[in-house]
Amino acid sequence: MENSINQITFSQYCKMLEIAKDKFKTVSLNVSKPNDTKGNKYFQSLEGCSILTIKGELCGLFRFKKGTEKVAKIHQFHRINLGGYWLNCYRGKLDKIYKSQGFKVISAIEFNPEFAPIGWKNDEILKKSLQLTTNLFFTL
Repeated sequence: MENSINQITFSQYCKMLEIAKDKFKTVSLNVSKPNDTKGNKYFQSLEGCSILTIKGELCGLFRFKKGTEKVAKIHQFHRINLGGYWLNCYRGKLDKIYKSQGFKVISAIEFNPEFAPIGWKNDEILKKSLQLTTNLFFTL
């Protein structure tokens, strides 16, 4: 079924994350393997996966397959309906998308390249787009 989202296990989420990291460089740079915290929920659609934490954070969103599915939109909608209400991201394409989905910026913290993970320091894409960490908050 199109735009269908199913809840999956932590191990299934991690398996799909590894597949995505092999296919897409941006997934390797932007999504880390999460801790398996009790109460977190993991989701999969036809082309993507995401997490809703016990604290209401929308995180771990990634695409594992190229296609036409609007992965961010359907995962955000699904997780918000289950009580998710906040997220954070690096300034760039994502903050514009999240603002269009109703999220509001509540704080911005300067990006410090000294603490960048290996592979980030010399990456041209990140030099251009990852200047600030932007915390976004959605109010219902």
